[in-house]
Amino acid sequence: MAIAAPPRAGEPADENLMVSPLRMMVFCAAALLLGYSAVLGYETLRFEQFDGFLQASSQMATAGREATVERLLVEPGSIVATGAPLATLSDESLTRRLREQRHEVEARDRELARLEAELECRLQQEMLQIDDRIFDTRIKAAELERKARANPMDPQASGSWPTLAGEGLAPFRDRFQRPAILYDDGVVRKALGEVPAKKSPGSPRRDTADSRSRSESFSTFCEERIHELEDRRQELPERIARTLRTEDERARLEFARQELALLESQQAMLTVRAEAPGRVGVFLKRAGERVAPQEPLVQLFDEESPYLLLQIPSRRIADFAPGTELELRFPGGRVGAGRVAEFPPQTTAVTGEATVRAETYLNVQVVRVGALWPELPFGSQVAVRRTR
Repeated sequence: MAIAAPPRAGEPADENLMVSPLRMMVFCAAALLLGYSAVLGYETLRFEQFDGFLQASSQMATAGREATVERLLVEPGSIVATGAPLATLSDESLTRRLREQRHEVEARDRELARLEAELECRLQQEMLQIDDRIFDTRIKAAELERKARANPMDPQASGSWPTLAGEGLAPFRDRFQRPAILYDDGVVRKALGEVPAKKSPGSPRRDTADSRSRSESFSTFCEERIHELEDRRQELPERIARTLRTEDERARLEFARQELALLESQQAMLTVRAEAPGRVGVFLKRAGERVAPQEPLVQLFDEESPYLLLQIPSRRIADFAPGTELELRFPGGRVGAGRVAEFPPQTTAVTGEATVRAETYLNVQVVRVGALWPELPFGSQVAVRRTR
């Protein structure tokens, strides 16, 4: 092929041999278009493309009770740990009930403390009286026994015995005054079953035996009396407590504390916390809005386990068996890989097509394979390509 020589100076140029810049640009554009069409046609013939949506396992943070959103504590997109506070709610009625219940618990506590102090004071005073009676009884019994042993023939030593005054164990009428007269000769004779009789002379041995018998009977009576006083001493705390109704007041205090604990647990529910770590989504409520019990407030996404939700026609289920590897094209041109993990047990119909012949689809889950996927907002559209 001969190449034309450039025109000499002064000679006219050959117009057939000159290419204008416009023609050159058109030629390049056409070549580029043909090349791109060829590549696109090759890619289309080799791959088929579907649309997937980036998702992640998530859970909803809900309100524990009906209240008003007071403040949002984190920003959407923040990463939070388990138990981190997300928002605070307010309930004026709960706050008022909690304040009233705390006042009631304080009042019950003060009343119980007063009753316990009064119980301790009365217990000490009445126990002191009982201890004095036990002590005096032992002293009188020991003195009488000593006299009987020293003068066994003396009727004054064994026939006239001082004993406890009163009948039985009468309650103390005045706890601030100790009894002055504790013994009476007539009562012990009546308790021992003795009947006054005329004194008649008898043998010294008989008088000694009678004296010893009466002495032993009196000792037995004293021991029984001491046992009764000791039993009464053991029952004294319960009897005084029953009189002052301290157990009733303690029960009322315990019930008030249980009510307070219940209200405090309800107050703790006014702080919405994250039940698992994750990234905070968009809040569904704003400050000042009302929320119902168990109403979703914000969604938490687990970034450690992202996946793609791929929707395919149910007739193509054989082409997307579990384990099938797919090529992914993320926004921004980054390429990744995924694998079909599972698909749900039922299909879904296209919205608006309720006829019998309507197309049904499967929501296939595609998990990550190989390199990490780029960080994108959940719900972003990703191109999924499968080799034909």
